[in-house]
Order: sequence, then structure tokens, then C-alpha cells
Amino acid sequence: MLHLSNSQAAELVERLYGLDVESVTDLDSYGDYNFHVKVSGVHEEHHGYVLKVMNAEDSRDEEQITAQTAMMTFLSTRGFPVQRLQQNRWGKVMSLETFQWKQHGTQVSSDHNVRLMTYLPGILGSDVTFDSKSLLAAGVYLARLHQTLQDRSMQISEARTSLCGRRRQTRQREGFESVRPLTAAEWDVLYPCVVGVACQLYVLNQHSISVDPGRAPYILKECGRIQETLKLLEEKVFEVVAKFDSVWKPC
Repeated sequence: MLHLSNSQAAELVERLYGLDVESVTDLDSYGDYNFHVKVSGVHEEHHGYVLKVMNAEDSRDEEQITAQTAMMTFLSTRGFPVQRLQQNRWGKVMSLETFQWKQHGTQVSSDHNVRLMTYLPGILGSDVTFDSKSLLAAGVYLARLHQTLQDRSMQISEARTSLCGRRRQTRQREGFESVRPLTAAEWDVLYPCVVGVACQLYVLNQHSISVDPGRAPYILKECGRIQETLKLLEEKVFEVVAKFDSVWKPC
């Protein structure tokens, strides 16, 4: 499979965006190739860029990429701290690049979507020790995000959520409902959706490891959290889904 080095990432940025690269750092990811790129000729407070080279499979989904791009652009106009896409030398915010490499002695190639966006400094969610206050804030943020996108009548085709345990989900739900209460229909599907997404993420993560074992240390952290969540949902199902003096039965 394709493997991109820091020097190849620097060459892409210079060729496509005309920037003078000072340093490139490889970033953890599930299936894409992400690099933190710092360039010369910018203010000190500028934190650089993220070069994202999408995996070949997702690069073929032009509709989803276009929706993601539109969503990011829209949210940036509504005060959300999102990355800003940068135009390349041809005035485009993305391009499709062909990469070649040898696989078992045979020359192969694949097309990958390439984007450059501003880097947002901060702490990864996987490295945060959550408390009640931060979980409540996360729920409020998710509700604001949902409401803003709903008002825009935009549809998100896929969302990957880190599942961190029963208590955390409950606190996030409280934060969410402080902005917009869940409807009866949403409550009806909440439990099966949480379980379904958790199972889906676990399978996808295991597949990513089988394709690229080098990503295992990063992905296994997520797998551990998903396993913990599924175990809690199985053992504490009635407590998890209790609402209005009624409970759901396990699937």
C-alpha cells in the first residue's frame, strides 16, 4: 500500500501550493495521511497547516468530499473553530493526485484527494481526561453543531464519534439537551444507534490495522474505549437507556 514520507509531503505542498516548507511532522490517523506543515514567511502566531492525503477508497467518493468541504466552509462563517481550506496554485481547494509505488515488485498507482488546511492547536480528545464540566460542554457543543447544520438543511453522510463510557455519554446527553431536547423518535433509536456505531467503528478500526499495522498503536487506543463502552452498555443497559420512568430492553 501507499506510504508517504515527510519529504514527499513537503514536495506536495511546495508543488501544489507554492509555499516554502520549513518542517513536516507526521500525524496519527486511521486511514488517511496527515502532516503538520510549517512554512516560512508567516506570522509567529500562525500554527502552520495540515496536509491531508485521503485514502484511495474515500478519494473516489466525490459527493462526500464536496459535502465535507461545504460543511467546513459554512461552519467557519458561524463562529465554529474549524480548519480553513487553502486554495492551491490553480484556485482550487482540493486536487486529485496520482501516486506510484512498488508492491511485490510490481509498479502500481492510485489516485488520492489532497487538501491543505489551517492547523488548529489543542489537545486530542483521546488524550483528554474528561470531567463533568468538560463532558457537559461537549454535549452543548454537539447540540449547537447539530442545530446549526439543521438550520442550514445540510445532511452529514457519516460521523465518527469516540465512545468513552456510560457516564460520559449521559453527561454529554445532558449538555446536548440543554440546547435542544431529544425528540421521542430520537430517544427511540438512541440505544441501537450507539451500539451500532460502536460495533461499526470497532470493525473498521480492526480492518485499518490489518491493512496498515503501523497504525496499530494509535487505533488500538480507540478500540479499547469502544470495547469498554460496549461492555457497559451490555451490563448496564437498563440504566443507560432509562428515560421518563421507562426502559428499553437489550437488543
